[in-house]
Amino acid sequence: MEMYRQFTVDDLTPPPRPETDLLFGGSGAMCGMMFCDVTEYGKLNQHEDQEGFLVLEGHGSFRINDEDVKVGPDMSILIPAHTWHAFRKDPDSPDMKIFYFHAAN
Repeated sequence: MEMYRQFTVDDLTPPPRPETDLLFGGSGAMCGMMFCDVTEYGKLNQHEDQEGFLVLEGHGSFRINDEDVKVGPDMSILIPAHTWHAFRKDPDSPDMKIFYFHAAN
C-alpha cells in the first residue's frame, strides 16, 4: 500500500492542525481526517468515485445537491460519484472532526 503520511492522535487534535488531512491511500482508495471550521457552505465538491463520511465531533449541516441534512457525532453519510456536497458547522459548535474515505474506482 502506498503511504502518503501517517499522523498520530496528537497531530489530529487542533491546534495545531496538520498541513494536509490525508492519512493514507493506495490502489485508488484513500481515507483521512478533516476539520470543518466554516459556518457557511463553500464551493460544493464532486468526485469520480463514491465517498463516505463519519462525523466524529461537532454539529452542523451537510449539503447534498440542493438538500441540507443536519449532522452530528456518530452519523455516517455515503454519497454516490458525481454528487455535489459540502459541510458547514453550526455557529455555536466546536469545529467538526470528520473521517472520510474514497472507494477505489
